[in-house]
Parts: sequence; C-alpha cells; structure tokens
Amino acid sequence: MKKKITSASRIIIIGGHEQAVLGLEFLVKKKFNLVLCICRNDDNGKDTFFPSLIKVAKNRKVPYLKTINVNSNHFFKKVKSFNPDLVLSLQNNYILDKKWINYFEPRKGIINIHFSPLPKYSGYWPEMWAIWNKEKIHGVTLHYISDKIDTGNIILQKKFKINKNENRFTLYSRCSLEGFKLLKNCISKITEKKTLGKKQNLKIRSFYSKKMPNNGILDLDWNQKKIDRFIRSICFPGFPGVKIKVANQSYNIIFGELPDHEQIQVFSKNTNLYPDNYVITKYINKKK
Repeated sequence: MKKKITSASRIIIIGGHEQAVLGLEFLVKKKFNLVLCICRNDDNGKDTFFPSLIKVAKNRKVPYLKTINVNSNHFFKKVKSFNPDLVLSLQNNYILDKKWINYFEPRKGIINIHFSPLPKYSGYWPEMWAIWNKEKIHGVTLHYISDKIDTGNIILQKKFKINKNENRFTLYSRCSLEGFKLLKNCISKITEKKTLGKKQNLKIRSFYSKKMPNNGILDLDWNQKKIDRFIRSICFPGFPGVKIKVANQSYNIIFGELPDHEQIQVFSKNTNLYPDNYVITKYINKKK
C-alpha cells in the first residue's frame, strides 16, 4: 500500500549542508512528494563540518544527482525526466541559468533561502558583511529565483537583532534556524499554488562578491574594537580565517590573544593541518 502524500507537487532539493538536510528530513516526515536531490559538487557522501545531503538521501532512499555543470543540456534533460514542479534551493552553490528559470516559471517556481534581509546583502557571505559593516539588524529571506542573483520576489522574510558579540558562525546559525522556520511555515502553501510574492526595491539593493573585508588581512594599525569586529566577522569553524602579513608573506592566524592589543600569536602552519611542519609565532607590541 502506497503512503498518502501531502501534496502532489513533485519537489526537487538542490544544494546541501544543514538547510538541505533539514529540508529533506522534514519533507519526508511530512510526506511531501520529494522526487530528487541535486547535491553540491563538494559533497562526497560523508559528514564533515556540514552534514552530507548525499548520505541522508541514500538513507532515505531519495534519488540524487551530482554534477560539475548543472546547466548542461545533458544534465538538465535528466532533471526534466523527473517531471518536477518546484525546486527548493537550500544552501545551493550552483548558479542556475535561464533554462531553469524558464522551465519552472509556469510551474511552481524555484525558491531560495538567502541569509540576509533582501534586497540588502545579496550575493556571498551576507552574515560576514553584516557584522563587518556594524549592522544592528539582520535577517533571512525566502524568495523566488530570477535571472539575476537574489533579486526575485520575496515570499517571506524574518528580521532579528544582531547581538553585541555576534560572530559569523553564530549569525550564520541563527539565519539557518530562522530560514528553516520560514520554509516549514509556507511549504504547504507554495506546493499548492505559486504565489506572486513581493517585488524587491532594487534601488536599495547591495551586492557582495566572493571576497572578504580587506581581503581577509588583519591590519594591526586598527584599534582594538575594529580588530575584534574583523575577527568576529570572518572566523568560521572549518575554514581559513583571518590572515596577517609578516615580511610580505601572508599567514593564517590559527590562534590569537587580543586582550589589550599587546600581543598576537600567529601560528602560520600548524603541523596537524599543513605538510610544512612549522609554526611561526610573532609578537606584536602595542603601539604607543
């Protein structure tokens, strides 16, 4: 006997990390018609700092695909063979071209969760830039994908205060939680009927490319507050963090002490992480 499904809409998840895994588990539990997962190219089927969508899809017996070129005609033909109605873009690092948008436009659309209060902070790493720019309010947005990055109509949005000592990881985690809540709150509605959504005011849009403030280089001439904010905005577990330049060479800061700007310990190449097997410690005296 077949299980009764919640909605006849045939859903695809494209993306990965915790958003896609949470979305998959929720759709399966609530008996939505999830027909395919398109997994990030960096997903090797094993949990790392982020959970693997491939691993969960296998466990839940959900078909999955993985590709280098999501926009190739060959791959898109495979996608269409599943006769999908709706795409949920959840921590998706693929840029979908017009063939995707044109195909799903008359259906239920392609819906993305973006970790910012659009139209502000479209593009890459919005939680990083929000902290660096000293924002007081941040948010998450559920929106349709259009032909330009993060410019589609808004379905739902949630704003919240940025805490005093917020760092990139804590803000990212809050965005992830609130984004999943938005998806749960409207999934029944968006699977039944495509909504119009609210147009974004693109006159106030801000966009950030794939780069870091000051190219990720810590400037020791900054005051203590700015250094602290810089480190909080960039550091994220499992990824290279703040760098420092010593004699025109850049080194990653693996561990640092910044209680009063009197010294910084720079461990450039920890033996557990790098093959070069050396550690450099540099002490920087407080400027008078």
